[in-house]
Amino acid sequence: MRSMIGLLLPVIASTYPVVVVDEPEAFLHPPQARILGRELALLAESRGIQIILATHDKNILTGLLDATSASVSVVRLTRQGDRTAASQLPAEQLRSVWANPSLRYSNILDGLFHRAVVLAENERDCRFFAASVDAANRRESLSIAPHDVLFVPTAGKTNIKPLAETMKACGVPTVACADLDLINDEGTLVGVVESLNGDWSELATDYRIATAQFRTPRRKRQNRDALGAVATILDEDPEGIYHGETKSRVTEALGVESPWQPLKDHGMSAFRSERARADSLVASLDHVGVVLVKEGELEGLAPDIGVRKGPGWVPAAIDAGAHEQDRARDHIHRLIEAALVQETALLNRRERVCA
Repeated sequence: MRSMIGLLLPVIASTYPVVVVDEPEAFLHPPQARILGRELALLAESRGIQIILATHDKNILTGLLDATSASVSVVRLTRQGDRTAASQLPAEQLRSVWANPSLRYSNILDGLFHRAVVLAENERDCRFFAASVDAANRRESLSIAPHDVLFVPTAGKTNIKPLAETMKACGVPTVACADLDLINDEGTLVGVVESLNGDWSELATDYRIATAQFRTPRRKRQNRDALGAVATILDEDPEGIYHGETKSRVTEALGVESPWQPLKDHGMSAFRSERARADSLVASLDHVGVVLVKEGELEGLAPDIGVRKGPGWVPAAIDAGAHEQDRARDHIHRLIEAALVQETALLNRRERVCA
């Protein structure tokens, strides 16, 4: 309380139009830091002064935004060696982000205080990749330490773009990590690429050639196809009880298969006629910060653990040590390298602007 009052009184009594406060969250519990942020914003508005805060605490920032009528802008510093760049998120854009419930109630603002943010499709992906980063760093020191990387779940592919745009506007090196079937929808993929400042025209040719086989009309499924698919599953245990995973597999087999489904099921090996183009496309996507799972989906990184999907997959995969194996390690190296490329590109852009 002494620390909090000691910060508020000079602002209340100050006769200066600009007040600078360094690390106001020191000695405060998180709820107090949030209250302090709100009170400072209200004071700045009511007294017509500008307060400049230097902080490493999301609670202070959240408190500032709780004062809905105050104008709050964020300036973030990015450092790489002896190079430093500043990026500003204007008050209007920050308010727009804060008004979006899917962003407001996520951990996206924590990304402001990390060296890099990785946007993954769901919480399971984040947990597995976070464990994989720790494992890779224990084996060999990574260029970016695990505690400097924040994994943010996006609750699906369509939310990657707005989250990426927010982080990029703040000057946070950002990587989108998604299943290989992100390429199913060209429009969604283009949006993600452009949100990370990528130039789609440089990837379009590889994309269209590599994916031509999936965009070619396929013959309609016949009854014998469905019969064969179901028989293959049931013949594994003819005397077994038809429930649980067996029932789910049959339902899945009877579903109308998308021509893109092999990408999810078989990963990069699904590309038959234009594998070289597909490899070129994935490498180019890596470079712009869109890192796709080459094995198709998260579960493809540990296909032999006995749990196919669902909430039990991550604990089973980690217990089996899948997060330490070559497939996961290769994916983590791609994520870290993509983050470094994004960081360097950010610094280069800021230096060109300053020049």
